[in-house]
Amino acid sequence: MENLFFKSSRIIFFIAVILSFDIFLNEKSNENIVYVSIPIVNASQKITKKDFDFYFDRGKKKQESDDYKGSISDFTEAIKLKPDHAMVFFERAKTKEFAGYKNGALDDYNTAIEKNVTNPMFFNERGILRFKLGDFLGSISDYSMSIKLEPTNADLYFNRGVSRKSLNDNLGALNDFSKAISINPLVPKFYMNRAITKDHMNDYKGAISDYEKGIELDPENKHIFYNLGVTQLDAGEIDKACSSFLKASKFDYLFLEDTLNTNCYKYV
Repeated sequence: MENLFFKSSRIIFFIAVILSFDIFLNEKSNENIVYVSIPIVNASQKITKKDFDFYFDRGKKKQESDDYKGSISDFTEAIKLKPDHAMVFFERAKTKEFAGYKNGALDDYNTAIEKNVTNPMFFNERGILRFKLGDFLGSISDYSMSIKLEPTNADLYFNRGVSRKSLNDNLGALNDFSKAISINPLVPKFYMNRAITKDHMNDYKGAISDYEKGIELDPENKHIFYNLGVTQLDAGEIDKACSSFLKASKFDYLFLEDTLNTNCYKYV
């Protein structure tokens, strides 16, 4: 069966699905160290097992340190104490997804949404997981709900555009990528994905224009240069295509093979 993503087998559809969880960077320095005395905790001050915040906070810390088994265990204890708390189901879902338990994560996302239908982050994360599971229609539904709740978030339109492109809905994808760009015109991948969509709609001039804008924002993006070369090749601009392939190969030598296969020897 023909892959719906690609008009040309050489095109790389570089999907960058936006995840909403944070990445924490810890910086360590030996300078200006402040020593803090740690008070002795007696038995009466110990945190009890019935403290929801203790389990929730420790679950988050374990999640951030990649201790997924411990994190899931702590979130489960927190759920026992507050079974109607939507956020703890959401955090456990994220941890399960990180650990590769996608079906279990989906169940927890479903529960979180049942308990709180007004948080756009819940729908967005479930939409991302549904996309990974191949449920493109389900992901579109979730992104649409997120957009209703947060209509000025460019990433949500981009995510929905990716799902629509996966269903070969080029016009729908084009509209979503364009909306994302109108909200935030400084994201290279927005232009690249819209360019790929335009290429698949035979709008080579429009695609090339978008690739050039993406390169302007990210001049070392090998994927944009490579896909630009493919579109230029489709448009019959052989010399320009060879130049773009060569630029991509400078950032990643794996693209050199395609450069040679398109008879671009004089550029190598």
